[in-house]
Amino acid sequence: YYQAVWDLLGLDPTADFESWMSDPTNPSLNLPYKVLFPVVASDVVAAVNFAKENRLEISVKNSGHSYQGASSKKDTLLLNMNRYTHY
Repeated sequence: YYQAVWDLLGLDPTADFESWMSDPTNPSLNLPYKVLFPVVASDVVAAVNFAKENRLEISVKNSGHSYQGASSKKDTLLLNMNRYTHY
């Protein structure tokens, strides 16, 4: 069934997938280097110090959703704050 649809649309799934995955504008490739889930303030301090010592950029994800994917930046240390203690 799928092959008939691909033929009808003139698609080559393998080639299309490979070109999509190698496209630098592909938002699926915009992934952080590592993700941390700090729980308390000292976790954040430790993460910032680690990033500074290792020359890593930090990105922060709070509680909302970004349609543009602004909280997920390639090659950063992402601090996902959804487990952070609320005072």
